[in-house]
Amino acid sequence: MRQYEPIWIQVKTEGRCEISTHRKWHKRIIHAMWKEKDLDLEYKLWCSEQSPPIKARLSIQRTGTVIKFSLVLKSDLTQTTVDSI
Repeated sequence: MRQYEPIWIQVKTEGRCEISTHRKWHKRIIHAMWKEKDLDLEYKLWCSEQSPPIKARLSIQRTGTVIKFSLVLKSDLTQTTVDSI
């Protein structure tokens, strides 16, 4: 298991996660969370198979030493279908 994968799993299952750490590590943790989201091919496939397909966006809020991650799901209604061409 990768170092930041447990945090991504919590965000993915519960929809949110809060981490308290020194501010100098915030940029690194945020970058790692974006990377974990991008590496999760199973989750990307699940989102694309929904009807209509879902776009998952990682929302980040920083307050002092706390980073709050939340997952925002949005339906992707702009996809082109064969009938619309």
